Amino acid sequence: MADRAIDPQQCRGSLIDVLIRGQKLLGAAWFNTGGESPRLLVDRLATPALEIATVRPWLESQLASLAGNESSVTISECPHVRQLSAIFVPVDPFADGTEVLVALVVNGKPSVGIEAVFSAQALGQEWNRWVARRLTQIRTSQLQETAAVLELVQRLDACPTLREASQTLCDSFVESLRCQFVAVGLTKEGSAISRLVAISGLSDFDTRSPQVRILESALNDSGERNAISQFPTLDGSSGNPLALKRLSEVMGVEAILAISFWDRDTRIGSLVCGGAATDLFLGSIERLLRVAAPSIATSLRSVARGEGRPWRQNSSDSRRRRMLAQGAIASGVTLLLAGILMLPMSYRLSCHCEVEPTTRRVSLAPYDGLLETTFAEPGDLVREGELLARMETRDIEWELAGIEAEKQRAAKERDTHSAGHEVAKSILSELELQRLQTREALLKFQLENMEIRSPIDGVILTGSLDRREHSPVTIGQALYEISPLESVRIEVAIPAAEIPHVRTGMSVSILIDGQPETPLRGTVQRISPLSEIRNDRNVFVAEVTIVNTEDRLRPGMEGTAKITSDPHPIAWNLFHRPWEVLKTTFWF
Repeated sequence: MADRAIDPQQCRGSLIDVLIRGQKLLGAAWFNTGGESPRLLVDRLATPALEIATVRPWLESQLASLAGNESSVTISECPHVRQLSAIFVPVDPFADGTEVLVALVVNGKPSVGIEAVFSAQALGQEWNRWVARRLTQIRTSQLQETAAVLELVQRLDACPTLREASQTLCDSFVESLRCQFVAVGLTKEGSAISRLVAISGLSDFDTRSPQVRILESALNDSGERNAISQFPTLDGSSGNPLALKRLSEVMGVEAILAISFWDRDTRIGSLVCGGAATDLFLGSIERLLRVAAPSIATSLRSVARGEGRPWRQNSSDSRRRRMLAQGAIASGVTLLLAGILMLPMSYRLSCHCEVEPTTRRVSLAPYDGLLETTFAEPGDLVREGELLARMETRDIEWELAGIEAEKQRAAKERDTHSAGHEVAKSILSELELQRLQTREALLKFQLENMEIRSPIDGVILTGSLDRREHSPVTIGQALYEISPLESVRIEVAIPAAEIPHVRTGMSVSILIDGQPETPLRGTVQRISPLSEIRNDRNVFVAEVTIVNTEDRLRPGMEGTAKITSDPHPIAWNLFHRPWEVLKTTFWF
């Protein structure tokens, strides 16, 4: 609420209302103690309990007793009303104690009193901030007005004739202020009548037209020195409102402002401007006219004195020489810039890149069977020979037990046939026994090799088998894909439009996402002859091999690669892409 206040009194009222509502005080007031007696600025003591005739005099006496000690918070109990205390908080932004906030609280609620003290101090700080912002706004506005006046005076002094200066004055006001039209009239020496000299937006006009006569009537009735005439009229305004009213009707504007220019006791001329009432009366136009009027009068008189004199011609020659010098400087700067743009510089193109393994090794299922247990997941670092998974041995053990029984049966049959001199049947039984022994050896070999181990040191890329335990696998089925980490391959996606500027052997600087402190460097070793679609872009993939120190790089990481290409002029590096796009778009 304080931020929306436009004047100090409104800000004080808003702040004190917030304090009363937030702390539920009995009342509050804002006093100015800078005079002989305290002066009430904001009164929020309209409570039946506080209408006692002794309360207000007691507050004023307390303020008088605090004279010279307003820099600190003071709490005083009222002798006339039970359980009533007053908190006196200095809130003056300049720390001279001339403004004091008084908050009335109940003695029986100490927490309320403490909160009221802190809230009142915070309110004082908010008041100080508002005053500081207000002063800053006022000073900024004054500086802007001063700068505008200085710029206008400089432009007027550069004009060789009064007519040109008047036209510059009209056009400058229309350009910088929100006016629909501006007209300037000048008064000849020895005459009290102003004649129209310039109108904004018009370089020539008919001096006998009715509109010009109405404008001159308004210019001649523009009021006394340092006074502004306006329509619609306000209390205290000067000038002839009838002439301004008629001008507003003819020009089709809502409001008119008129002011005369005086240099000492001599009237130089007048100015009228028209536009919307909100722009003319509520904006800064009126204040700017008052500030600029004396400087404008001095500049116009200076132009009038120098019009047609030799030094004015010398001034024109000086301006011409200055313009020639400025042109020479501009030409020199242009040539220097062109020379810089022609300097050769290596062309660097930025591309997206991704880390890929240099080689891949696969761990396969040795036999048909069931997985018993898995010990690794994708992303795990493994060493050569490290156990990855184990297959179930139950089926093989059962089969071995059956083969052992069949071996005993075959051996007895062989012995029986040998005893009966049945040579053929004895040989068949011997062969069956050998077959069973071979099968037994194979099963024992499988039983000894039911563990799946890593063939190399590296990282597991694929093979999420944590949910596939006790599931069947077939011989030769890929269970894990493992890649070594000693070196990795960086795949750089070169846009198809930039591929003519890249060849093998060019240096590459790589920055991986998440590792900006350690850029990698390498060279382009291979460029794919076929384009690919990556991220909806047509690219050619270039390969760069990087030694992976400390295992910081993992397959799948992404980053940015900058390829240093052949040197070209700086202008070519900056503008060749837009030029190629234009050529492709317009086909020439």
